[in-house]
Amino acid sequence: MTAQDLLTKLTAIGCAPAVDGPDLLLTSPPPADLEPVIGILQCSLRALLTARNLYAMDNRGKPIGPGCVINPKELLPADVRLVAVEGPNGGEWDRIHPLARESYPALFAEAEANATKKPNPFKIERAR
Repeated sequence: MTAQDLLTKLTAIGCAPAVDGPDLLLTSPPPADLEPVIGILQCSLRALLTARNLYAMDNRGKPIGPGCVINPKELLPADVRLVAVEGPNGGEWDRIHPLARESYPALFAEAEANATKKPNPFKIERAR
């Protein structure tokens, strides 16, 4: 489920979200099964509603996506741990719990199966 899917679902059940500064507001309480999903995707929702960039980093603080920007209309990257919305009202970096991927896999893109380490161009081979 992407933030766009969640926005459509919330609007259809009468819980239309809105943004007030750094806060995400809902017109009515959401169903209990959507509360954790909203917690994970709330930055993505705010980015969609304000038409601002969504920034993301992995657990080592490495930027994800070109210029650290990811598309809030797509699934969250598998290795995402920090997200923030662009702008003065974007707020601080939000942490995504490491177990969120295991608990809600439908919110995340598949991890790369053969994630290989890039060779270091500065590595020096020692003679034996």
